[in-house]
Amino acid sequence: MRGGVALLLVLSFLCANVNAQKELKDFYLNRSLKQDNQQFQFKILDDDKHGVWFYRKNKFYHWYKAQHVLSTQGASSGVLLHGVFEGFYESKQLAQRGRFSKGLKSGEWLYWREDGTLRRSESWKNGVMRGDQNMYDESGQVVETITLKRWSSERRVADSLIQTKGNKERITLFDEQGKVSAREDYKNGKLHGDVRSYEDGKLTDLKRYKYGEELVKEEKNKEKKEEKAEPEEKTPFFKRIFSRKEKSEKEPKEKREKKAREKSDKEKSERKKKKAKENTDPEKQ
Repeated sequence: MRGGVALLLVLSFLCANVNAQKELKDFYLNRSLKQDNQQFQFKILDDDKHGVWFYRKNKFYHWYKAQHVLSTQGASSGVLLHGVFEGFYESKQLAQRGRFSKGLKSGEWLYWREDGTLRRSESWKNGVMRGDQNMYDESGQVVETITLKRWSSERRVADSLIQTKGNKERITLFDEQGKVSAREDYKNGKLHGDVRSYEDGKLTDLKRYKYGEELVKEEKNKEKKEEKAEPEEKTPFFKRIFSRKEKSEKEPKEKREKKAREKSDKEKSERKKKKAKENTDPEKQ
C-alpha cells in the first residue's frame, strides 16, 4: 500500500516537473517588442528543432535579433520566427495576424485598420504568396482581388480584369451587366495584338497593333490585292475595232500626215534595198 502511494507521488512529481519545463520553454520562446508603431507578439524557433538546411534565394526569411524583427532574402542572421505572429496598434486594436514556419510566411494572413475593419487578406505557402489576395473597403466589401498563380497573375478591380503573364498583359473591361465591353493586349507596356470593342456582348470593332503602332498599311495592301484579283470585263471584238478607228480619227491632222510620210519613206527604203540586192546577185547577172 505504502509502495503504491509512493509511486503515485513520484509520477505526479514527474508530470508536474515536465509541465513546468514546458511552460518555462513556452515562456522562453515567446517574444514581445515595439516596432513600426506596433506592438509585436510572436514565437521563435525552438533550439531543439532543426532550422533551415538550405536557404532559397527567391524567398524572404523573417528572424529575431537584438529586440528587432528583420527579414532577409535568401538568408538569416538570428533566430527564425516560428508560430503565431500578431501586431497591435497603440490602442490595443489588432493590426495583423498570421503564422510563420521556420521564418517563412505560411497560411492565411489578415490585416486590419485602426477602427477594426478588415483591410487585406493574403494566402501564403512556404514563403510564397499563392491564391487570392483581397482588398476590402471600410464597409467590408471586396474592392480588388489579385489571384497569383505560378507563372501568371490576375487582378480584378471594379469593372476591369488585368491578366499578366511574363511581359504580356491583357486588360478586359466589363459593362454594368457584366458583359465584356473592351479587350486590349499589351507587350512590354505597349499595345501589341488585338484591340476589340463590344456592344451588348457582340464584337463591333477590331484593330490590330504591333509594338504600339496600328497596322493600317497591311490592311490597305490587302484591299489593293483584292481589287487587282477581280477579273476585268472583256470588250467585244467589233467594239475594240471601232474604238481604235475613232481614236485614229480623233488624232490631229499633222500627226496623221507625219505617220503617212514615215510609212512612205519606209516603203521606199525597202525597195532600194531590194534593188541593190538584185544588182549584186551573180546568178541573175
